[in-house]
Amino acid sequence: MLFDHQGRLLTCEARNRRVTRTEADGAITVLADSYGGKKFNSPNDLTIDSKGRIYFTDPRYGPRDTMEIRDANGKLVEGVYRINAPGKVERVIAREVERPNGVLVSPGDRHLFVADNNNNVVGGARKLWRFDLNPDGSVNASSRN
Repeated sequence: MLFDHQGRLLTCEARNRRVTRTEADGAITVLADSYGGKKFNSPNDLTIDSKGRIYFTDPRYGPRDTMEIRDANGKLVEGVYRINAPGKVERVIAREVERPNGVLVSPGDRHLFVADNNNNVVGGARKLWRFDLNPDGSVNASSRN
């Protein structure tokens, strides 16, 4: 959970497979619950940049039989997404990490840090990656460091 620039509570609802915002009056606004018509895996962690864009991770720990999101090659994706406005979602990271978990935008919106934590596989990733962020909020995938 995280508060946005207006003091509203942003929440990754892993069980409900969505990201929501609790408004000042207590109403819940669903910001994202799918990508390309497919339900998210289990949104886990989020961060916000200076423009109010929300980045969140979507790993799947545990049973994988209900995963729906796939890449162009038909492989299941545990990605990082950006919400530009309610219902306006873009995937910013797909195959650049094994299993994205924690996420943070650096001061000045220069970098996106992503914790890669694949604990289901012996020798799976346990790394912290840094990606350059472009002014439009997209990730420069080749900048992974």
